[in-house]
Amino acid sequence: MANILFNTSQNNIKQFKKYYSLFIFVCGSFQLVLCENSIDLIVLLYVILINVLILLYCFQPNKFQLFPISYLIVFFSLKLFTLFSKSYVMI
Repeated sequence: MANILFNTSQNNIKQFKKYYSLFIFVCGSFQLVLCENSIDLIVLLYVILINVLILLYCFQPNKFQLFPISYLIVFFSLKLFTLFSKSYVMI
């Protein structure tokens, strides 16, 4: 029974990673069209890189089961940091 629940949660994590990656790609593409200068492009690449690293670090299927609350806190705190940083590009 526990194995079935564990596989289901791994599938949920994989599905979330897939949809969130698609969201990053769509928003990044839209922001790329709106970039006006090289600073905007650098900040956009930085934000996309941070989002991908957060996604890969916080949602590892084999480690997420051990400390789900801790990884979610890291995920949301880093997301809030990127949202409220002083940049013109927001994802």
